[in-house]
Amino acid sequence: MKSLERGLYRLLLRLLPGDLRQNFGADMEQLHRDRLLEERTVRGSVWLWVTGVADVVGVAMQERGARMARTWTMWRTERWTMGGWDQDLRFGVRSLAKRPGFTVAAVGTLALGIAATVAVFGVVRAVLLAPLPYPDSEQLMAFENRHVETGEGIGETFDHPDIRAIQAEVPGIALAGYSGTSPTLTGLGEPRIVTGVRVTDGLITLTGLTPAIGRDLVAADDDPEADRVAVVSYAMWQQSMGGTVDALGTTIILSGTPWEVVGVAPPGFDFPNGADLWLPRRHVVSECGHGCRLLRVVGRLEGQEEVVRQRLDALSQRIEEDFPDSHTDSRFDFRPLLDDEVADVRTGILVLFASVVMVLLIACANVANLMLVRSHARRSEVALRLTLGAGRLRIARQLMTESLLISALAGSIGTGLAWWGTAALVGLAPESLPRFDTVRIDGTALAFALVLTVVASALFGVLPALRASRDVDVSRAGRRDEAGPNADRSRSALLAVEF
Repeated sequence: MKSLERGLYRLLLRLLPGDLRQNFGADMEQLHRDRLLEERTVRGSVWLWVTGVADVVGVAMQERGARMARTWTMWRTERWTMGGWDQDLRFGVRSLAKRPGFTVAAVGTLALGIAATVAVFGVVRAVLLAPLPYPDSEQLMAFENRHVETGEGIGETFDHPDIRAIQAEVPGIALAGYSGTSPTLTGLGEPRIVTGVRVTDGLITLTGLTPAIGRDLVAADDDPEADRVAVVSYAMWQQSMGGTVDALGTTIILSGTPWEVVGVAPPGFDFPNGADLWLPRRHVVSECGHGCRLLRVVGRLEGQEEVVRQRLDALSQRIEEDFPDSHTDSRFDFRPLLDDEVADVRTGILVLFASVVMVLLIACANVANLMLVRSHARRSEVALRLTLGAGRLRIARQLMTESLLISALAGSIGTGLAWWGTAALVGLAPESLPRFDTVRIDGTALAFALVLTVVASALFGVLPALRASRDVDVSRAGRRDEAGPNADRSRSALLAVEF
């Protein structure tokens, strides 16, 4: 019972500030124990405990309040204002220059972490976050078939009659079907295979753009009896057709068949999959009707999403009743086109980004450990400055200034490495990866690097600065001082977090 009482009282003494507890805690504990031994009644013991708790809490609140008041006074007397920052910067530069080994290790470690994080952030922003390069791109949707009961996707291809039925019976959405083709182009220099698309309707108009010259394909061009017309990419028009208006009306030969050029796509338009050529599908329903699912579908949502979904669901139920062999247990659905384009790489990129963030945190933990070791090696210096009148907040500010200098150097070097690393990533990436040609270090990435630098400085600089300014005995000024158990616990905690 007595050991329990002593343990509870020691726990109560934890409310006191550390130095006060270290200097007077043992005496207070001995006095409390002696009073309990002298008191023989239960009521008296309870009263001693109540008064003891009140005394300890009162002293703790009074002491901590006084320290907060002193801190506020120091702050108001410009110890944390801009006064003296130039001196702190000069002192920090000299201090880091005197220890080039530490500086190179800290800056290099942090720079690598920042470089990797900024480079992959550029990939995340360009591939996953940036909108598609079309007007009101959030309205563009990719269509798919979903299972009635499970709601899981069962296919992203549609047959031609389904597309025409949706266009006729579901207002509020404009759509077009497309499939890939690779014809051989002759008559414009050396014969070559070009990336083409066969479409039911014009994709340029659907995405909200307008042709550079001429017109887009329309639904009437899909008729097998209509003229064979084509739209070429801006790059093909410039490189192979002279880039003049005279290109309209000319004939190109695709796999031995003549097609008339009626339009040129706007600069940069290559949807889908880097296409250079768009041709009407010229669909023959008798040869490929219900169940002949060859087309992917893209649409622009023009009405309320829930209303459109309800109408699509009703239409798919009716088609299932009319054609049960080819449409059993499936419903039409759609999702944002951006999500559809990056679906295959989203998880991998997010995992990669999470990994480099972990690398940055490990780098911060390593630099924090270096700072802790260095701060303990400078305990006599800090104690001497305290003895000469420097405030603990001023000491902490000086050490944080050194951390900011390290972060600034690391951020500058890391951003340069990120610029080079981003170019390397784009060069090594397979051509099939979506939107990788848009990955670059721009103003947003630079702003992210700046924020990352400040955050990193706080992550690895705050703990060593506070530890160095608080856990110093001014009586040991000018003498070497070994790191105590607090320092060991701090380093152990950082290593545990790093692991």
